[in-house]
Amino acid sequence: MKKKPYEEHPNVEKLDWRLQVATWITKDAHLQGGREVKVGDPVVKYIQVSYEKDILGFRVFNPTAMFLNSSFRFYEQAKKCLLNLQTRKVRGTREVINDGEIAEFYELIFTSILLSYTSLEAFANEYIPDDYVYEKKEKGLIEKINKV
Repeated sequence: MKKKPYEEHPNVEKLDWRLQVATWITKDAHLQGGREVKVGDPVVKYIQVSYEKDILGFRVFNPTAMFLNSSFRFYEQAKKCLLNLQTRKVRGTREVINDGEIAEFYELIFTSILLSYTSLEAFANEYIPDDYVYEKKEKGLIEKINKV
């Protein structure tokens, strides 16, 4: 199946899908410092941090996408590991020869599962407003828990 190009935002395919894209430029503009942006250019979260004796700047990635991508990579490794297990026939049952190989499979699949749940947690946290306060009433007391 041929991939359909994005008509509204043709530059989206140039971006890493894990980026935290905020919006798109709707008309040409000149930024401070002389940089020019064109219609359709993406606007992404960008941060700068002190790094050694310099400033390091980079785009911000979406945690949900990163955890989900990592989960998938570990799943693929686990699948390969399982398919390549060395086994032998013992009394009508296939038995794993090398305990380390099956331990490796479990480590990979457990990591995949944990990262998939972590991606769900990250997704839920993205949609909880920063000013949301959860109130829990217990034995006449009100406990307030905020997001930040």
